[in-house]
Amino acid sequence: FVQNLAEAASKTAAVATGEAEQVGLLYRRILARDPTTAEMKSALEYLQRGTLQRYAQVLLSTNEEIFLP
Repeated sequence: FVQNLAEAASKTAAVATGEAEQVGLLYRRILARDPTTAEMKSALEYLQRGTLQRYAQVLLSTNEEIFLP
């Protein structure tokens, strides 16, 4: 289920130009906020060796996504 959601989110974000914009779209779509500077840096480092779909899966698996305040 999470993999399917990650695939859909990454396909939506893939239309953006540049990895930073793609990461921003993923954060807004999944967590309903913009990434912090540290999160953006971490995401861009991850994307040097990982995929956008896998990063979307990471975001979908965070406590922030799973538990509502």
